[in-house]
Parts: sequence; structure tokens; C-alpha cells
Amino acid sequence: MGLRAAARRAGKYPKMTPMMAEIAKAIGPTPVWVFHGDKDEAVPVEFSRTIVQALKDAGSTNVKYTEYAGDGHQIFGKVILEPGLLEWLAAQRR
Repeated sequence: MGLRAAARRAGKYPKMTPMMAEIAKAIGPTPVWVFHGDKDEAVPVEFSRTIVQALKDAGSTNVKYTEYAGDGHQIFGKVILEPGLLEWLAAQRR
């Protein structure tokens, strides 16, 4: 199941935390920075909140979360201008 399908299911079924835990395990130590608008109607913001917590619970030490208050699904313009984003991306290594 892809993350988009997982997001839709998580939004419809809030008790999908066990599935999020499995996704978090699969992601493992990969650095992750999640961005979400809290008024997103396409993918519920609870999906991002849940997966971020699942990543932390799975032991991820390189997970960041930025939530944009009052914004919906179209946040790319804000994300790309996020202070430190490009430096963070450039610093990531396998």
C-alpha cells in the first residue's frame, strides 16, 4: 500500500496506528521532514501527525515536522521557502 492510500485509510480509520508503526519500521533511519497544512481536505493532517509520532516511537532520531496553520493541501510554495530546508536536504547522506 502506498503512503497516499495509507493516508486515506488513516483519515477514515483513526485507529490505524498499528499500520503506521509498520510504515515507520519500513522507513527506518531514513531522514524525514514532513510538511502539512492543518486545513488539508485531500489528506487529513492526522495522517502526518500519526506517522511522525510512529517514526519517533520506532526510534527515528532524524524526523522533523512542520505544520502550516490555516493552509490546505497546496503548500509547496511555503515548503520550498522553509528556512533551512535546502541545507537540510543537502546534508542528508546514506
